[in-house]
Amino acid sequence: MIRKKKVAALCKKLGRLYVVTAVNGVQWVGYGTTFYKMEGMPQMKPVEYAAAFDFSEKDINNSIIEDYGSLGDFTNDDCAEEIIVVRLQGRNVLLLCGTRTSGNYTRRPARSDSGK
Repeated sequence: MIRKKKVAALCKKLGRLYVVTAVNGVQWVGYGTTFYKMEGMPQMKPVEYAAAFDFSEKDINNSIIEDYGSLGDFTNDDCAEEIIVVRLQGRNVLLLCGTRTSGNYTRRPARSDSGK
């Protein structure tokens, strides 16, 4: 699993924390263009992730914190690569399946967002 402190730091720095959920219940947390798998954590609402990531009340008030929707039919079985590009809310976003929060990743073509 991605180190939650690094994800929290990225979300705080950028002032955005979004949550998307796969059909198998695994949630991904990110800042809008990149999402990190939160496998092994309980399902939570975005503001609960902010609390788990130790966002202060000021951080919460100064950030966009919201549910970014569903990943459609995406599952962890689709995570054969370290990075996957998917179409979400009309734009391409990155799903980081590996354990790194930076560096070079292998990529594969974008998937459609279940007809949206």
